[in-house]
Amino acid sequence: MIGGRRPSAWATATLVVLMVLVGVALPTWVGRAWAQAGTVQLSVSAPQRAEAGEPFVVELRIVSDDGPVRAENPSLTPPIGLAGSQPSVSFFTNSVSVNGRRSMQSEYRARWTIKAQDPGTYKIGPPSVTVQGERLRGNAVTVIVVPAGQGLPGGSGPSSRPPPAQQGLQWPFGTPMEDDEPAALASKDLGMAAPPGGKTNFFLRGIVDKTTAVVGEQVTLSFYVYHSVDIDMNERTDPPLRDFLRIPLVRDPGTSTPRTAQIGGRLFTVRLLDRVAIFPLRAGKLSTGSITGRFRGRRIGSRVLEESEDIVIDVREPPSLDRPPGYVVGDVGTFEIDAEVKPRDVKVGGTFAVTVRLKGEGNLPAAVRMPKIAGIDWFDPEKTLDQTTRGGRVGGSRTFRYLGKVVRGGYVELGKVDLPVWDPTKKEYATPSVDLGGIRVEGKSITPDPAASASPSAAKADDPLAKLPAPRTELSSFTPARAKRVPVLPLALALASPPLLMVFVFGAGGAARAAKRRAAARRDAPTTRVKEALDAARAAEGATDGATDKDVAGAVERAIYASLEAHTGVRARGVLLRDLRAELAAVGVDDAVAERAVGVLGDAESLRFDPSADAAKRAGLVDRARDLDRALAKEAAQAARRGGES
Repeated sequence: MIGGRRPSAWATATLVVLMVLVGVALPTWVGRAWAQAGTVQLSVSAPQRAEAGEPFVVELRIVSDDGPVRAENPSLTPPIGLAGSQPSVSFFTNSVSVNGRRSMQSEYRARWTIKAQDPGTYKIGPPSVTVQGERLRGNAVTVIVVPAGQGLPGGSGPSSRPPPAQQGLQWPFGTPMEDDEPAALASKDLGMAAPPGGKTNFFLRGIVDKTTAVVGEQVTLSFYVYHSVDIDMNERTDPPLRDFLRIPLVRDPGTSTPRTAQIGGRLFTVRLLDRVAIFPLRAGKLSTGSITGRFRGRRIGSRVLEESEDIVIDVREPPSLDRPPGYVVGDVGTFEIDAEVKPRDVKVGGTFAVTVRLKGEGNLPAAVRMPKIAGIDWFDPEKTLDQTTRGGRVGGSRTFRYLGKVVRGGYVELGKVDLPVWDPTKKEYATPSVDLGGIRVEGKSITPDPAASASPSAAKADDPLAKLPAPRTELSSFTPARAKRVPVLPLALALASPPLLMVFVFGAGGAARAAKRRAAARRDAPTTRVKEALDAARAAEGATDGATDKDVAGAVERAIYASLEAHTGVRARGVLLRDLRAELAAVGVDDAVAERAVGVLGDAESLRFDPSADAAKRAGLVDRARDLDRALAKEAAQAARRGGES
């Protein structure tokens, strides 16, 4: 009983059904909310053919739509008969727009330069890489090596020939999409009165061809690296470009011919890192963001982070004065339009096709408006895009294929298709159009039949009084229908199940997140990194599968840097070797231990970068690193005891 009245059986059944649906759907919804939505795509590519003695490139590529790719430690062991280089690693972040929805896509590339001395068929790989703590393996690739002079490599995959090595800069990319620089951009245009921010040896710089634009107008954005010392770039992150549609103008960034420019009276080498066409998506002061990279070199240290300045572009809408009807903000460029109608003779109730083609230069419109003609119903179009770049400008063609259904007989004029756009070259509106002509329709027009909906059965179905009971013929007292008893237990279970399920789901999710955080903390702890690096160094030291001194030295460096951070708090990776002793003394490390740390790091650096380093520096290097870690741990323990006593 509720409020003195019994609920009807229909109301009780409805309430029970709703509770059951909530109990079933809620766990599914919560589970989807906690599930991981994003995945990564991993692919490996190489040329199908290569010449003996000529290098070619094997590329591992990871693409993710779910945030930045956390990839590290790429590995590829070439088979016997092939020689391979250390991997060159690069990071990219792109803004992708699909059907008006924008998302961020990140990409990771690792490239190995391989060379074969003898002809044959070689199976290479598979390469592997660690992605977000999990070791992933790609697919193996097969390369046919032909004798020298019997033809250039062919097939799909990355560029078969790596770019020629330039003094100071190593760039692991292929062939540019267009000329390295526009003819109007000479070396003198790259000069500056002084380096930005007081930089002395190298810096990154972004240049745009215009700082004011309208929504949808192309702005060309170029990024350069200036350097006066020998450097290598081993990581790169592209600018976010959150308010722009981005289209690349260079197929393989970083392959342009280096130039020289005067910067504050000094001569710098200048290389184009990347060039993209960006189209503003809204009005306002829009920021491009900065391109960042990590560099290394003998005169600058390792993993030095550098970023370009942030460029702001003033974006406005085209003027509202004289704006033609139907103009869509963002349709900017110089275009032509044509159309084709097939067939011209149709029957009533049949269909015909109208193919509208746009071509030109600029931000190709995403839609056209078909004329509204009485007697013709238009279906949604099929769209095809062929986008190209030429001379640094984006253009191409877009095709719309509409189907129209005819419901009126006789000759039907289809009218015109207009395309209002803003022409940035003339700074005025233009409206290219095409006349569709007419079609001949055979048969009588189709009209709705009002009598079809006036049948007795239809009228009875639509009558709201048809389901009322028949009138009574005799007087009698009113006897209400007996209400069914409410099923208390099933109703109570139905009401209690959703909150109980929520408690269980959220509790399980919280426990899983806590376990994941604890596992991540253990995995990322400096002491864990020290042990992993020392184990890797020991494995490389005794390996027989082609491990080099560089592998041993690199693992030893990682172990010492992690040990210094764990036991002293000093982040030595950003400290020059000559300053490390003073940094350690400042935090209370014994001079002898600091001297041992500098010695081990110095020998490891010699093994990595000095081809003439003797084998004596490798002997015992791993044992010295392990002893140094124990000495640093002992120093930290003694310092902790002294602090507790005081």
